[in-house]
Amino acid sequence: MTIVINDPQESKEFLNAILDNMESAVLLLDADMRIHHVNRRFQELFRHSGENVVGVCCGNALSCGHAVEENVTCGKSSRCAECGLRAAAKQALTGEIPKRSRLVRRFYLRGTPERKHLDFCCRPMNYRGRNMVLAVLHDVTELEEHRLGLLEHKERLEIDLRSAALIQKSLLPQPGLRFPGLELSWRFRPSEAVGGDMFNIFRLDTRRVGLFLLDVCGHGVSAAMMAVSVSRLLSPDAGTVVDVDQSVSPPERIMERLEREFPFERFGSYFSAQYVILDAVDGSLTYASAGHPPPVLARADGRTELLDVHGPVIGLDAGLPFPAGQARLEPGDRLYLYTDGIPERRGSDGSLFGEERLTRLLSTDAGQTLEQAVDAVFAQTLAFGASAPADDICLLGVERKLLNIT
Repeated sequence: MTIVINDPQESKEFLNAILDNMESAVLLLDADMRIHHVNRRFQELFRHSGENVVGVCCGNALSCGHAVEENVTCGKSSRCAECGLRAAAKQALTGEIPKRSRLVRRFYLRGTPERKHLDFCCRPMNYRGRNMVLAVLHDVTELEEHRLGLLEHKERLEIDLRSAALIQKSLLPQPGLRFPGLELSWRFRPSEAVGGDMFNIFRLDTRRVGLFLLDVCGHGVSAAMMAVSVSRLLSPDAGTVVDVDQSVSPPERIMERLEREFPFERFGSYFSAQYVILDAVDGSLTYASAGHPPPVLARADGRTELLDVHGPVIGLDAGLPFPAGQARLEPGDRLYLYTDGIPERRGSDGSLFGEERLTRLLSTDAGQTLEQAVDAVFAQTLAFGASAPADDICLLGVERKLLNIT
């Protein structure tokens, strides 16, 4: 039903009701910046009754920090020339419509200083032949403080991410790592600043080196921190891969230890892993896999094999064994470990990069060096998709070289 008001008094009451139910503070100013009318929201916001502010200069009615701290009338403060609200009101008095703006200031509300963020606009109006200004102020302090809090949280998170990335990087193989009889190459790209993929290569004794690669479910800080925890447990000085009596733990025992140390109930996540022990002297290797993509053994003559002996992922307590597999690298043969970010990379048409494509690319018959082969696969993986990878990508290659023993 349409409301029709013909009575002037009813019309005035209706307009006042509209003003008093607005979420914004409304005030009517004259050319001297004195207040002629305010609505209820103004009184609530600045804690003044309407009758106490009529005829009072705007800044004094608002308890503006500039006027209060200098104990002067609004317009006589040393900082009044900087006041955006005053400038907008003066512009409106000329008949122009100023742009919407924001006032950030300290107000002394009943003597207590409070910093407020006020969005405001000023509009010119003529009342009984007088040029006046209608000012509307909307308190956005809570929203702004929330926004600033989010920005601060984001900055802290970025600092934490940078710290986590440095920690993660410090646990990866360092550039220039060398082992007699072996050539190494790797590439790693987390989908975010930090990721859940982690790998390392280390000496176990005078003949053997250990290699591990793991992929924690998820991305970001939580996945990276779990990956860091696993990596630290597998460091040579942690007593896991090499016992205190210097005996080397076989790969299947490593997987059993990880299953005990990282139950889903405690960490709320799970991961796939691969651990390889490689003898640099005779090329023999033993390995165990926990739900991880199979390593690719690329023979020097161009043949490839998948080392597909595997057990369950770590953390789900499947109660299944972790069998060990064996193989041998002849001089010129290469072993590649990788995470599922490579075969599961999707192209623009939705197709998968796939293990078959990966295996074909890793064939050594093209005459590429190990580093060239790793670089080529990594580049083709990135180029395969139309967008940035949604998952971490990691590729680790090892080539056996002839070792001269004198």
